[in-house]
Amino acid sequence: MPRTKSKPESEWMTVDDLPPAARVRIEHAGEWVAWDHGMTRAVAFGSDAEAVRAEAIAAGIVRPILEWVPPTDTRPSSTD
Repeated sequence: MPRTKSKPESEWMTVDDLPPAARVRIEHAGEWVAWDHGMTRAVAFGSDAEAVRAEAIAAGIVRPILEWVPPTDTRPSSTD
């Protein structure tokens, strides 16, 4: 297997370069996220799993998929 080469910091990915699902997980680290059936769209998020589930159901998702996103100490920088 080829070795991974480190990149200079100027070539690191920013939040804006990440796929949408990864951005949701970064933005809502330490929270519950409710996804639609295909896990393509986050429909609700927050600290209380039951409240997040209820909000997703109210948004029309009959059986939302709930995911706990672990907290993170660091976040990638954005290009703002």
